[in-house]
Amino acid sequence: IKNFIHAYGQTESGVPTLYNIAHNPTDANILNLTNNENIQTTLINNELCVKGNTLCANINDFGLDNNGWYHTGDLFHNLDNGKIKFDTRMHDIVKVNGYRVSLSYIESIVEQENGVEDCIARVEMKHGIEYIVVDYIGNLDKNKCNARLKGVLPKYCIPSKYVETESIEKSNLGKKVRRK
Repeated sequence: IKNFIHAYGQTESGVPTLYNIAHNPTDANILNLTNNENIQTTLINNELCVKGNTLCANINDFGLDNNGWYHTGDLFHNLDNGKIKFDTRMHDIVKVNGYRVSLSYIESIVEQENGVEDCIARVEMKHGIEYIVVDYIGNLDKNKCNARLKGVLPKYCIPSKYVETESIEKSNLGKKVRRK
């Protein structure tokens, strides 16, 4: 084998957005950003973002930032040679019934409610349908919270259920522990 070809693309982009032709398999995950008439790629805060006419039609204003970039949730870092290397996936970005949802963003809004000390968002499945659930510590006016969320989030990001809890598990570093 002379070369290893690695093409990387998000479902939403419709085409490979990153590529590399490597001479050994250990270099195959070092990629080039793609910029042509159909698709553009960039890193914003180390997150791979794409835009162009190949993005799927169901990506609407909720999936794009103010500059038209689609944030993939995949984290990379720049290399000295102008290429990029994949690091990890943002763990709080999940798919809920086909939509990309940032659980930490939902949490940040719920935590602003009077009486909420802490919360964690998660996904539950019931009868084949996924629902967003928020476990919270403190007091929460659920109707008021949902009304506020409806003003800032798309319908598919609105929690279906709130569960009062005594504690939220944290790591040694103080980060919320998300269970699958």
